[in-house]
Amino acid sequence: MSYPPIIEEAHFPQPPPVEIVNACPANEARKCGIESLTLQGHPSAGSGYTHGHGPLDPQAAERFVFAPRVESFQVKWRFHGHAHIRKVKLELFRRNQALPFWSKTLEWEGARAQEGTTPFDGDLASNAHPQVVPDGAVQVTYNHQGAFPRDVLTVEHAPYKLQLRIVEVEEDTQVVDPARWIYLDVLVHDIKLELGPQAWVPPLAPANYVQTRQQTLRQEVHQRVAQQLQGNNPAPLALTDPGAPAELRLSLKSHVFAKSVRDFYRNTVFAEMRELWGNGPPLPLVATLRVQQSNGQPAPLQQGAVALGGVRLLWDWLNDQGSAVDPTTHDVARSFIQEALLYRPQEWPHARPNSHVEHGGKRGLLNGAAEPYFEDVPGLAPATPVTAAVQRPWAAFTPVIDDPNAANAGTASVLFLPSRIAGDRFRPRLFLAYPNTAALDVADLQAQGAAAGTCSATSTSIFTVWRRVHVARHWRKHAHVDAASMNWATVARYFEPAFIEVVAPPNGVENINAVHYENAVGQVRNRIPVAINSALADSNQQHNGDHAITYLNWAGFKQQVRGYLQGVQQIVRIAAPATDNDVLQEQIPFMAGGNGRFHEDLFIENLKTLNINDLDKLVTQVLRDAGIRDESAYKEKLAQWGDETIAKICGRLARDTTPGEDGIHFFQFEFNDNLLNQTEVAEAATTLANQVNCPQCNAALPADAPPRYWSDAASDANRICAACQHRLHESCAVITYVPHRYMNGQSDDFAKQNLGWMQRVKIRAGRKYGTTADISIAHEVGHQLGLPHAGPNASMMGITVMKTGGIEPAYHDVDDPACLMSYNFTLAPQLHFCGLCNLRLRGWSMGPSDVALAFENARDANTVVLHNQRQQNQVP
Repeated sequence: MSYPPIIEEAHFPQPPPVEIVNACPANEARKCGIESLTLQGHPSAGSGYTHGHGPLDPQAAERFVFAPRVESFQVKWRFHGHAHIRKVKLELFRRNQALPFWSKTLEWEGARAQEGTTPFDGDLASNAHPQVVPDGAVQVTYNHQGAFPRDVLTVEHAPYKLQLRIVEVEEDTQVVDPARWIYLDVLVHDIKLELGPQAWVPPLAPANYVQTRQQTLRQEVHQRVAQQLQGNNPAPLALTDPGAPAELRLSLKSHVFAKSVRDFYRNTVFAEMRELWGNGPPLPLVATLRVQQSNGQPAPLQQGAVALGGVRLLWDWLNDQGSAVDPTTHDVARSFIQEALLYRPQEWPHARPNSHVEHGGKRGLLNGAAEPYFEDVPGLAPATPVTAAVQRPWAAFTPVIDDPNAANAGTASVLFLPSRIAGDRFRPRLFLAYPNTAALDVADLQAQGAAAGTCSATSTSIFTVWRRVHVARHWRKHAHVDAASMNWATVARYFEPAFIEVVAPPNGVENINAVHYENAVGQVRNRIPVAINSALADSNQQHNGDHAITYLNWAGFKQQVRGYLQGVQQIVRIAAPATDNDVLQEQIPFMAGGNGRFHEDLFIENLKTLNINDLDKLVTQVLRDAGIRDESAYKEKLAQWGDETIAKICGRLARDTTPGEDGIHFFQFEFNDNLLNQTEVAEAATTLANQVNCPQCNAALPADAPPRYWSDAASDANRICAACQHRLHESCAVITYVPHRYMNGQSDDFAKQNLGWMQRVKIRAGRKYGTTADISIAHEVGHQLGLPHAGPNASMMGITVMKTGGIEPAYHDVDDPACLMSYNFTLAPQLHFCGLCNLRLRGWSMGPSDVALAFENARDANTVVLHNQRQQNQVP
C-alpha cells in the first residue's frame, strides 16, 4: 500500500442510520444544515463532504495532516438555519469500521450562532477540551477498545474520518445537509537510521576472558564503523544520510591462527571463528521516527512520539551490490568463487551473493530455521522487543517507543547481526508496517507490491564484512638487515581479494635487543638435545651477525661434546649398569626432554662404549653413533638443526618480551647461521604461545617447547590449555631466513663471493621469474591462517626444480596452477590464492570435520563439502 494511502470512500463504511430528533422532511419554511467543516488555521482549505466522493490522494483539500498533542486546532463549522439546530455530534471513525470510537456531543439551549468551534488536538480522553463556541453543553464519549495506547490518535490507524452530524433540531425543521466530514491524517514524516551507542554491544557484563575478548572485539567493530561514519564531520552521520559513505567496512579482528599443521586439514579455523564471532558482529541500530505537522515539517521528537503507539517497523536488509569478488582477483580464482557464490541461487535472492548457511554463512534456512539477523538490545528500557517475521525469516518487527517522557521516545532499537563471513554484504532498510505487519510479512516485497510507495528508509551505506589480521611486530636481527626489500602493503594486497586486511606492524621495523635475544637463546639451549646445544656458541655471542644462530666450528663442537661425555661417563659408571639398556636408562635424566630419547642427545649406546677410557675415542664413537662422522657431516647436521632451533628461540623471545601480545610476530634474519645455511626461505613456525598464564583460567602455561621435534600431539597441546582446554590461538610467528634482496632476485658481491652454486642459481631464477620476499611472506601467513600447500611443483623444461612438501589437492582448486600456497616460482607474477583458498580465508567451511574433539569446538556438522572442482559446487 502506498503511503500516505489514497482514501476511498469504501474505506469508511456508512454508519447505521440515526433518526434526527424533531426533523420534518416536508417543512419547506424551516430548514437547516451544515454548510462547511474544517480545521481553523490549517493549511488545507477543504470544507468537507456531504455526499460520496472519488479517490482522494494525499494532497486532497479535505485531508488534514496534523501532529496529535503537538498541534491543536479549532474544529470549525458553519450552519445554515442555525437557529433551528439544538444538538450536533462530532465523531471519529477508523478505517473499515462503521461505528465511531470517539464522539463529542454539543448542545445549545439558548443563543446559537451560524459558526462555531471546538478545540481538538488528537487527545481522545473524556475530559479533554470540553469547550465549545458558542457556549453550550459538551459531552465526550470514548470507546478505545485498546486501539490507542495513550488515548491519542496514532499513525497506526490513520487516516480518520471526522464527521459532524446534526442530532436534534427545533420541531418541524427540515434537515437538508445532516452530516459533513473531513479526513485527518496522522503521518510519519521520516525515518532515520543510525548507529546506536557502543554501550549496547554485548556481552554487557563479561564474566571471563572469553567473554571479555568477545566484547572487546565487538566494541572495536562498532568503534571503527563510528569512525567511518564520522570522517571529517563533527559527529557520525546517520546511515540514511545522503553524505554517509557508500560502503562501511565491518572489520572483524580474526586472530585465529593454526596451532599445528593438523589444522590445515581440519575445519578448526572455521569452527574457532564461529566460536569467536557467533552469528556475527552485533551492531546496535536505532530508527528514529518523526511525526509530520500540518506545515509539512517534523514535530519535535519526544512530543510527537505519543502518536506512534502501536506502530511497527519491519527491519530488513539486502545485498544489492552483486557478487562479492574483488576486481583484482585472478580470473581462474574469480570463476571458482562466482560458482560457489551461486550455491542454491533461488534461496533468498535478495542476498544471493552472500555465503550460504550450508557453507558456514547465514543465507538460507538450516533445518527449516534461519539464524537471527535482529535481536533485542540487552538492558534497554523501555525496550523495543524483536518479533521474527514469518515469511521473511531474515527480517523482524519491533514497536516504537511512544512514551513522550522516555529518553528514547520516537525510536526503535535492535542489534543487527550480519554474518562473520568476509565478503558478505548487507544494506539495512526499514519499512513502516502499514497498514499492519501482515502487509509486509511477505516473501517478495517488490513482486507483491507490498513495499511500493510505503514509508521506508534505506541505508546509504552498505556493510561489507572484512577479516583483519595484525602484524604485531617486525623484528630484525640488526639495523643493517635489509628490511626495505619487502613491503607489508604488497603482502596485504594478496589477501584483499579474500576481504582480509593485513595491518602492518604499528612500530615499524624493530631491531632485536641483544640482551633479550641472548636470554632467549639461554632459555632454549637448556631444552634442546645435547648435540645441538653443544654446537651453539656461548649465548653472549648469539646476537652477533645478521644470521639467526652462531655455531661453533668442528673443533669447538668436539671440545664441548668431550666435556659433556666426560661427566656423563663418570656418573653412569658409578651406577654400575649391568646391561646395555641400563646404560641408556642412566642417561635419560640428563637429556633435554628429561623423559625420552632423541638422537641428537648423544647417548653412550652400550657397555662397550661406556668402557672406552680414551675420551677422544669416546667422542668419536658417540658422534659416529649419532651420524656425525666428520666435519662435513657436522655441517650437514647444522643445516638440519637450524630452523626448529630458531623457531624455539623466536617463540621464547616473543613470550619474554611481548607476553600476551596477539597477532603475527615476524622475525627477519639473513641466513640460518654463521655458515650461511638456508634450509628454508621462510617458515610459518610452530612456537610457544606467548602467554605465561592461561588468560581464561590463569593456569601456568608451558614455558618451553618440546625438545625435538614437534609431534602432532605436542603441537596441539602447545596451544591448548591443559587445565581448561582454552585454545591459545591469538599469536603466531613467521620467520625469514634469506636476505630479502635475494628473494627478489637481486644478487650482490657478497652472494658471488660467499654463497654456494645452488644458492646463486636460486637468486638468478628469482630474477628471471619475478619472485619476491612479499610472495614468500604472504605464503607463510597463509599457513598461519590454516592453508596447506598446493601443487604443482616448480619445473623448468619438464624437470622438477623445487618440490613442495605436503601437497593436498583436495584443499585447492585443481584447475589453478598458480596458487600462492605452492612453490611454483616459475609463475611468480601470477601467484594468488586459488578460489578454494580464497573462500577458506573468508571463513567458509570445508565441510563436516572428520575429527570431533571437544576442544576443537567443531560446529560444522551441518555444512557441506567445498569441492576442489568448481563445477561440483553448483547446486540449484
